[in-house]
Amino acid sequence: MNTAPPAGSALSAPAGGVGPTTPKKGPPKFKQRQTRTFKSKAPKPGQKGFGDDIPGMEGLGT
Repeated sequence: MNTAPPAGSALSAPAGGVGPTTPKKGPPKFKQRQTRTFKSKAPKPGQKGFGDDIPGMEGLGT
């Protein structure tokens, strides 16, 4: 007697990509990167060049 399962048996391993080896539930899940922290620091209050005093902008919008 032959103890090997028949060729079309569900117990045999799938041959050459005939069926999925793992059940797929959808597209692969990609790990999301952590949000990057900016290396440049915010300007300190009173630092030159970062104020609201832009010449020629008086009275526009406010």
